[in-house]
Amino acid sequence: MQLGSKQQPKQIQTIRQLLSPSMIQMMKTFQQSYMELCDDIDSYSEENVFLEVHKNDYVGLSSYQLGDDVSDYARTTEDYQDLQTHLSTQIELLYRSEHEESILKKLIGYLDDDGFIRDFKTAQKEIITEYTVSERKVMEMLRVLQRLEPEGVGARSVKECLHIQLDHMQLENEHLNKVLRHVISDHLDDLAAKKYARIAQKLGIQEDGVIAIGDYIKSNFDPNPGNAFRPSSFSEIIIPSFEVTVESGEINIVNLEREKGPKVSLSAKYLKVLADPITDTQTKAYLTEKLEFAKALIHR
Repeated sequence: MQLGSKQQPKQIQTIRQLLSPSMIQMMKTFQQSYMELCDDIDSYSEENVFLEVHKNDYVGLSSYQLGDDVSDYARTTEDYQDLQTHLSTQIELLYRSEHEESILKKLIGYLDDDGFIRDFKTAQKEIITEYTVSERKVMEMLRVLQRLEPEGVGARSVKECLHIQLDHMQLENEHLNKVLRHVISDHLDDLAAKKYARIAQKLGIQEDGVIAIGDYIKSNFDPNPGNAFRPSSFSEIIIPSFEVTVESGEINIVNLEREKGPKVSLSAKYLKVLADPITDTQTKAYLTEKLEFAKALIHR
């Protein structure tokens, strides 16, 4: 997206609003691992009377770390599955025609170790000849491949890889989504070179906002999605965020963090104190500040 001379003032004002202090804090929260977020919630609840934390017996999915089933989430070189095999398994669950399934499996043969199709033009020509299909059909199959895991697989460039991952995120906050898409489209090179002042000048924002964007992208995006399927990466314990099962051809997804993790709510007791007309002005100001922070945390 280019900043044209007529649209630039409006766009700059919009970006300034998007990267408010609360937005920057939200981006920092998104960068945290789930365990770090749980620790922060505990810390916040000690300082904020409005935050009530309700914990399950195994907060932070600790049962998946220390329980009897830990072996289910331990990846070792003996469990190694290469990227092509991992993708082939997913393709077989798509219920595509045999013809389309063959094209998809042919496409994954062009992937490099990073999960990219570097020379897509050559791949497209060869598939058109071998399967007697149109360029449009090959592009359609590429888009199908790019919806599979790991996120960003099948990209033809780093920029496309990051855009695919952004699409996978399905961010509820449209403002954050817009800013990230803008930076990925137009400012990746400057961001990689840490030319924060230059980006800030182009977007009309403060440098700390640009740095927050850079940190968020670094923490939440992977420019080499195929790396996780190299043998050397299979020696760690995985703490899952989701449980995926297939029953009668239907895929069921359970958010383990939501079901097993802590629940945060507002204190009914202090809401009454804040609403009580006899509460003095200074106390109300203090409680209002704590309430706004608590609401923002729950919203994140």
